[in-house]
Amino acid sequence: MQIRRFQKKKNGMYTVFLEDGNHYDFSEEVILKYELLIKKEITPAKLEIILQENRKWEGYYIALRLLAKVAKTKKEVETFLQTKGYDPTIFQFAVTKLMEQGYINDNVYAKSYVHQQIVSTNHGPYRIERDLKQKGVKEADIADALVEYTPLIQKQKVKKLILKKIQANHHKSNRYLQGKITNDLLAEGFDRAIVADVMAQTVFTDDHDIAQREYEKIYQKLSRKYEGSELNYKVRQKMYALGFSSGEYQENK
Repeated sequence: MQIRRFQKKKNGMYTVFLEDGNHYDFSEEVILKYELLIKKEITPAKLEIILQENRKWEGYYIALRLLAKVAKTKKEVETFLQTKGYDPTIFQFAVTKLMEQGYINDNVYAKSYVHQQIVSTNHGPYRIERDLKQKGVKEADIADALVEYTPLIQKQKVKKLILKKIQANHHKSNRYLQGKITNDLLAEGFDRAIVADVMAQTVFTDDHDIAQREYEKIYQKLSRKYEGSELNYKVRQKMYALGFSSGEYQENK
């Protein structure tokens, strides 16, 4: 089957027009490997082989365009190509080639990711470790990257977060607040011992002062709607929700 003509495209691809009226887009690598510009002929059997080979390069270039926009791990690129309908043979070819060329490097990715998380998020090291594992990064690469997240950096972040959470929840009891802050920080992936150490050094406002202030506010608000024993019951409910017991504030008679 004769090749009638070629048309070079801007993306490095060639459109090949055959004598039977069909045309195909082939990568430059395929054109060169099978010497199509020289031979200008394809048998039906050879065409099938070339199409399979071209499919591999098609997957490669789609992944390359993705990586030009944003860095990805090996697993993420494989998953991306899978969602595009490429089988394992194709995405393994693409990923292997991209790793050889340095476009995919999980060790470099992990270090960059850890640095970005430290600078721009409130995530602790354990959460970052969990996220990187989900992205398919190996434990050795994760450990290598997390060296940057030192205990000192953790302490500094934890201290800032504690003060911020105290300010945002100044109307709640210390008992409630300490439990909430601790749980929040552990959920964010900070080390339990570091959280406990910084919490122990943090000065909290006297509970009785907070309780009395909140009681007066709640009482004034609810007294517009309730009175007597019902009012006292409703106020106690609200105070309990904030973590205060009745002995921590003086009730209005």
